[in-house]
Amino acid sequence: MRNERLENEILQRIDALIQHAISVNNEDETARARDLARGVNMVEELGDLLLEILEGKEEHLQALLEQLVAQRLPERRILQSFGNFPGDIHYIIGEGVSRYLKKRHENKQLENDPPPVEEKAAIPEPDSFSENATDDTSTPDDTSTPSVPQPEPAPHEFTCQAREALRLALLQAYPDEEIIADYETRGGKIDFFLPRLQLGFELVGTRYDWRHDFYCRRQGISIRKVAPDELANPIYLARRLRREAYWRQTT
Repeated sequence: MRNERLENEILQRIDALIQHAISVNNEDETARARDLARGVNMVEELGDLLLEILEGKEEHLQALLEQLVAQRLPERRILQSFGNFPGDIHYIIGEGVSRYLKKRHENKQLENDPPPVEEKAAIPEPDSFSENATDDTSTPDDTSTPSVPQPEPAPHEFTCQAREALRLALLQAYPDEEIIADYETRGGKIDFFLPRLQLGFELVGTRYDWRHDFYCRRQGISIRKVAPDELANPIYLARRLRREAYWRQTT
């Protein structure tokens, strides 16, 4: 549930960022500067959330943000009517990521600096303590039950029949290709992977994982989602996949 809430919050903030960049004032220079600065602040506020998705890998921060913005944008022909939007969003992302990382590194430096040396207070003699003083080292009687973090829900497990139907369809559609099941990537497993074509196949319904999608793109792996209704007839699915493979080779 934590990952799902995190992803929803990020998507909402990405949508808000896009809407803000589209509405940047281009008539008044003062208003324009103010709008751009607000967009940069919105990116800075996104930084911690995105790094949680990236497990702290700062070098991928800007690329992930650009990818998410691109996925949420309207069609290109619609964007053409938004004036300076492409340049504005590029500036907002670049400047926002740069400022966020600079502040993050400065905070880390402050945390790593040694604290000032304090003079130790004189230890009082034993007879200066009250006989009725309480012992601060005693263990408190805390009977409350500590909260135990709940494990993340596991992704939906597909039936063996569905996986077998997809495997049979792939064998018919790609008879000369190596097919690897449960191929490991940095972001998770791909149900079936064709290494020579850099093409993966996944059953629709697996919980969306941003890291998985992000790292697949960075490795040049294309993912083809297979819907449950397509698995009803593996032979028909194989024909469709063959047509898609032919179309991919001719474009």
